[in-house]
Amino acid sequence: MYPLVAEGKLSTMLNMNSKKRALDEADAWVVRLHSDRLSERDCRRFAGWLEASQEHRDAFEQVLAVWGELDLLKKLPLPQPARPRRLSNGWIAGLACAGLLAIFAVFLHFSPAGLPLAPIAAQKAEVLTYSTAVGEQRSVKLPDGSIIELNTHTRVAVEFSEHQRKVTLLEGEAFFNVAKDKTRPFVVDLGKGVVVAVGTAFNICLGDDGATVTVTEGTVKVAASQNAETSSSVEYVSADHAVKFQNGIPGAISSANTQSSIAWRDKLIVFDNTPLPVALREVGRYLPYEVSADLSDDGMAQMRVSGTFSLESPEQALDAIVTTFNLSKLDTSDGIQLHRVH
Repeated sequence: MYPLVAEGKLSTMLNMNSKKRALDEADAWVVRLHSDRLSERDCRRFAGWLEASQEHRDAFEQVLAVWGELDLLKKLPLPQPARPRRLSNGWIAGLACAGLLAIFAVFLHFSPAGLPLAPIAAQKAEVLTYSTAVGEQRSVKLPDGSIIELNTHTRVAVEFSEHQRKVTLLEGEAFFNVAKDKTRPFVVDLGKGVVVAVGTAFNICLGDDGATVTVTEGTVKVAASQNAETSSSVEYVSADHAVKFQNGIPGAISSANTQSSIAWRDKLIVFDNTPLPVALREVGRYLPYEVSADLSDDGMAQMRVSGTFSLESPEQALDAIVTTFNLSKLDTSDGIQLHRVH
């Protein structure tokens, strides 16, 4: 009996590896088909890959559902549901190259439903909202075992279904520890820009000047959204690196001090040669009023803050900065403004 059991386990492992490889290949093909550099040779290669096995077609349908939900396939429009196998002139004109006609004709022929995206993407799921007040932090465990840690003044909307895991970060900052599920990528919608992971850990902070994604474990995919000013782009960010979205477009990937970026999880805030106005804005996120610097004073803009402060008492952190730089507080309608004492 034991050889049979071992053989069964080996067969299961091989099947899992095969499915993972098919999903990875399908994902790469979706990105390639969306590229402006797509060639007719690419089209022919993809058609051959799609025809090679049902596993390839299943994987491609699954990946289409995920990326279609993110609207990253607008260059590859799908046929109308009422006539899934008829190719209209408008659809033909919209394809990137003539070879794609054969590709999608093959895919529609083998797809059991005849509709690769619409039935899956149209499914609705319950949306749950979680939030924190100013100065509050909380941890939320999701149905799949993933955990979201919400920092101060943060709000997220969670939408899970059989085919997708989607979280919309509406405001604030959150740390995501994603449970592995190859069949359902974990998508974080930033409004302008998206982050996609399978099983990894990363931090996202929404600011007035864009969103910063810092990866602490594994690799995540970042992409521009349909609302971006230019065409969609895709980048991969690995552990100890970060990327910043500006106007919905991911910028250059850079190395990151992840311990400093996620120090808030230990109720700490770390400054390392940080411009004073930036430091004050950070501390102000944990206070019930706005904190700003007198920007008419060029000298204040040149000041730099270094040190570690406790978020358990943000008032004390602010007072320490005021004392260090010999500043004075001026009450305003929105909070306080700091000035140098001359």
